[in-house]
Amino acid sequence: MNIHDYAHQLAKALKNSDEFRQYKRLQAEVQKTPQLKQMIDDFHKRQIELQAAQLSGQTLDQSKTEQIQKLYEVIAKDPMAAEFLHAEIRFSQLIGDVYKIIGEAVDMKDMFS
Repeated sequence: MNIHDYAHQLAKALKNSDEFRQYKRLQAEVQKTPQLKQMIDDFHKRQIELQAAQLSGQTLDQSKTEQIQKLYEVIAKDPMAAEFLHAEIRFSQLIGDVYKIIGEAVDMKDMFS
């Protein structure tokens, strides 16, 4: 079996994982409520902007960090949104675990030195 076959098997396993199935189910539920979807999209957008600034070495704007935290607190009061964000985190952690396993197996830390 070649590496691409293994990658396809991994993709299939991820797609069939409880984490992914729950994430997709809750994502579909969130889509049914446009206002909730918009709030979550706005939260994601602000979160990505903050992470991009951080990765580019910019000093983090405390007010933007606080705005994101407040937006999260508002969103998390909605049980569906809280459950969705939790599922999103669980799936992201699963993907992160896979990256870590692959990175450690091929000793990637030396690739960027």
